[in-house]
Amino acid sequence: MQVKSSRMSQMKNIFNSSRRQKAKKVLQKSFKVFKGEGYLEFKSSTFQLQSEKSYFRIRGKTLYWYKSAKSSTAQNKLNLEEAEECHENKQNAKQFELVINEKEYRFTCTTNQEKKDWVAAIRHIIFNDGENQEEEELEDDDFEPLQLGLY
Repeated sequence: MQVKSSRMSQMKNIFNSSRRQKAKKVLQKSFKVFKGEGYLEFKSSTFQLQSEKSYFRIRGKTLYWYKSAKSSTAQNKLNLEEAEECHENKQNAKQFELVINEKEYRFTCTTNQEKKDWVAAIRHIIFNDGENQEEEELEDDDFEPLQLGLY
């Protein structure tokens, strides 16, 4: 009796994981996924008096900016590994600030949700610092063999 319930449990887990994978695919198609790029207005605390609108793109752990989305050469870049903090501006719902090497960069997004997406992506890079980058290696002993059959 114990063997049958164990096998039934394994079969349910397989069925449920298959359903989760299908649901995940549907959700990915339903929602716009933040790609780590887009137009932002930005201003640096050190060299700019007025905001400038540019196209920004996160690649790896670097934030690049371009004149436009079609530009192939970046105007400049910021190493996000050197960032000290990234936070939402409490006075403006569409702004966030990024501090790198004691310089403050202020970015203005089109929407509040876009701002949240940028902040989450940048914070992920800043605060993960290599954690969870490598998957834990599993040994063959970590798995219980699955035996299917009719009993």
